[in-house]
Amino acid sequence: MPVYAAEPPSLALVKDHATGPEEDSYLSLDAPGCYSIRIKQSEDGDELIVRLAEMWGKETTVNLKIPVLVSAVRRLNLVELPLENSVMPTFSGNTVQFKIKPHEIVTLGIK
Repeated sequence: MPVYAAEPPSLALVKDHATGPEEDSYLSLDAPGCYSIRIKQSEDGDELIVRLAEMWGKETTVNLKIPVLVSAVRRLNLVELPLENSVMPTFSGNTVQFKIKPHEIVTLGIK
C-alpha cells in the first residue's frame, strides 16, 4: 500500500482548531533491543499485522502501544496463521503486552 503524506490539521488551521498533535508516534515499544520490523494490513484485511524482533539476545516483556483501542490480539506465524500452543498476548486499552525470547521474531494480529 502506498504511503500518503498529509498536513496535520494543527498546521493547516489556527491552533484553536487543531484536532491532534503536530507530531505523534504510530506505535511505541518499551523494551530495549526489541524493534518493529513490519507493520501492515493483514492479508484478509481485518487485522493490523505488527512484526517485531528481539535483537540483543535477552528474553523480555514488551509493552506495545498503538493509537487506537485494541479489541483482540493473537500471535501468528510468518504467513499470518495462528500459532498453536503459544502464550497469547494480553491487552488493555491501547497497550498489548507479550514476552519475547532472545532473537525471536514475533508476529501479532491486532484488531
